Amino acid sequence: MRIYTISDLHLDYKENQLWLHNLLEQNNYERDLLILAGDITDNFTLLEEALAAIKNSFREVFFVPGNHDLWIRKERKANPMTSFEKFHKISALLDKLGIKRSPFHFEGAYEKVSIIPLLGWYDYSFGSLNSGLRGRWMDFFRCDWDGLEEEDVTAIFIEMNKEHLPDPQSFSKNRENNSKVITFSHFVPRLDLMPTYIPAKFQAIFPLLGSYKLEEQIRYLKSDIHVFGHTHLNMNKILQGIQYVNNAFGYPYEHSICRKELICIYDDFAN
Repeated sequence: MRIYTISDLHLDYKENQLWLHNLLEQNNYERDLLILAGDITDNFTLLEEALAAIKNSFREVFFVPGNHDLWIRKERKANPMTSFEKFHKISALLDKLGIKRSPFHFEGAYEKVSIIPLLGWYDYSFGSLNSGLRGRWMDFFRCDWDGLEEEDVTAIFIEMNKEHLPDPQSFSKNRENNSKVITFSHFVPRLDLMPTYIPAKFQAIFPLLGSYKLEEQIRYLKSDIHVFGHTHLNMNKILQGIQYVNNAFGYPYEHSICRKELICIYDDFAN
């Protein structure tokens, strides 16, 4: 049994759809698990078709929505809804398909493993928002949070995660009973995961990448591996004892920064 991961499939592009089709047609993953760290598509019909095909190919699939998944442009004309309503619609879809959106624990060949999804958004804890970005960042046009600010949205999703966190009295016992803890989110949990070579003009989007509140929950859970997406900058980095992995598929033209393949982050038979 292996645990694979990928994020940011962006299936609105035909090239990306073809890659996914070929992956599922040409490989056998029936014994394996897949972590999908958000941003499949904002088209709900396409999202349902893709998730159903993926679930049919893997033993278990785990998913948290990214910002693109919560866009509502394609729903607005026929069936107006807020992004919170779309989040709940996606949650119901995951439950119908049997895709995991809550902690999952299992006995591996050599150790116990926990996979814990973490919801999130961005709250400007990585820096102040450049006023010019508000007119260009598509989330501000294609998400509807019913009048709430981004900080409020982050706080709501972080609060939802708390039902996955053990209470302090049982924390030590729970951690001992789960030898390997893998957490994942779409959004970035800490800013120092970003490469230092990024030009200053692109650093303006840093406030829109994530929240340190995610990192607090990851540390509380004493995660061994944390998977995230959103940046389209593939990386595998260890910081303060935690392995951080980003394996975004990205847009069709992003070959230099995205691997364009699944990666295995845990192999039960190799431990």
